[in-house]
Amino acid sequence: MKKLLLFIFILGASASLQAQSAYKYYFRNNLHEANLGPGLVSSCADSFMTDTFAAYALTRPVYRFQHGCGLNFTDVANFISTGSYTIEMYVALDTVTSYRKMVDFKNLTDDGGLYMLDSSLDFFSVYNTSTPVYPDGKYMLTAMSRNGANQRVRFFANGTFVGSFTDAGGNAVYDVNKMLRFFQDDSTTSMNEQSGGRIAYLAIYNGERDSLALHNDYDSLGMILSTTGVKELSYKNNIQLWPNPTSNTLNIASTAAYPYIVTDLTGRALLTGNLQKGTNTINVGSLTEGLYFVKLLSNDESGVYKFVKH
Repeated sequence: MKKLLLFIFILGASASLQAQSAYKYYFRNNLHEANLGPGLVSSCADSFMTDTFAAYALTRPVYRFQHGCGLNFTDVANFISTGSYTIEMYVALDTVTSYRKMVDFKNLTDDGGLYMLDSSLDFFSVYNTSTPVYPDGKYMLTAMSRNGANQRVRFFANGTFVGSFTDAGGNAVYDVNKMLRFFQDDSTTSMNEQSGGRIAYLAIYNGERDSLALHNDYDSLGMILSTTGVKELSYKNNIQLWPNPTSNTLNIASTAAYPYIVTDLTGRALLTGNLQKGTNTINVGSLTEGLYFVKLLSNDESGVYKFVKH
């Protein structure tokens, strides 16, 4: 009987792990999600730069955000609406002294959220990890994991557990706007508690990850950072889309012929066809209002471009 119960437990745990999925962003000169999920939106005209990760003998693009700027994730598919999630980010903040906001859950209207406070992770005004392990300007893998059933929130720095608290008030759950806003301070403190920095990887899971998985992610950073994610067509192809947003037709200027697929946020193919060299027009009038992707294919390369139908 004990063996049967153990088998059922393992089977259930395995099914739970298999059901868990993630949005992953690799910042290789784009803000796309690796599997055509919702892309990130920058709050400022920030840029990409090349960074070197000596420990992994790797040089690659990263996203550079300035002080007062950052990235926005909108959960249009209710991916983490249950309150169970894990956020992992490999980021280097320029400054870690005083309060520096990392994740805002209330669309910049509340002072709560995840901060860096004098080199330690801090969830204002509920919990401070009191573990000053973050230096200025150095990449660290930060993880925040929440269990929607028991409201437990746990924090990890470079795969090591550094503290937890019970989020009975739902402070670590987004509001009706369904947004996560990264590296931007709220209006209650005049948006002064923030820092510029660089980010090389972001993952948002739709469930709580255990300590072993998070530690393994840190051990696998070299492989994670080497992942190409969504590979863009070469910039020399100079693909252009307009108008964006659009209501009926989408123009695409291309310097070569490519097959294309128009997908929604779930990756479902809605329109297909072939682009010719020059200016092409796609009729998108049949699509409902929302965010869509045009995926162009070229042998071993693909490019993904966003547009909004209104």
